[in-house]
Amino acid sequence: SNVQNYAISDYGDTSKPTFTTISVSSVGKLGIGGPDFWANAFASSLTLAGGPYIPEVNAGTLTKNATWGGISGVSAIRLLGELTIQGAASPVLTLAPGTVMRCNDYVGITVGGYQASLAGSLVANGTAGQRIRFEKAGTQKWGTISFHDFSNDAVCKLNYCDLLDGGYSQGAIVCQSSSPTLSNLNINN
Repeated sequence: SNVQNYAISDYGDTSKPTFTTISVSSVGKLGIGGPDFWANAFASSLTLAGGPYIPEVNAGTLTKNATWGGISGVSAIRLLGELTIQGAASPVLTLAPGTVMRCNDYVGITVGGYQASLAGSLVANGTAGQRIRFEKAGTQKWGTISFHDFSNDAVCKLNYCDLLDGGYSQGAIVCQSSSPTLSNLNINN
């Protein structure tokens, strides 16, 4: 992959730098990295000049609690590969109201796993005025948001979300022995 023109980049599964009060001004792309890399970056009081920017998330597993979106200068978050939210610490990914998630062709989000040690949660709780949007980034549909056996039903929520051009094989939302809260959704596939 070409990493030119990124302000910050990470291509290793073990690279999870700690960011502290980072200010970025870039004429290129903001950055590329795995899920935990972006968990640390978004939690760091990231300040952006210029933009709009689209952080690019490599395929991988989010193993810690994180809030993505809600940062001035970030217009969308792009999933380059499958995002899995699971781990022994039962990580929760929260998407801020108004967040736009752009998913590459056939790429989706897997929440939780098939055993208790692989629990996880997704909270996409938009508002009537700031809906959370999942959309395709390429020419093909994106994959699914798949809630597995050990997604935390008491926490998992999609509220005031738009799911556009997803569900290439099974549907935009798949619940496998799970019961997330689904409300105020617009699904157009």
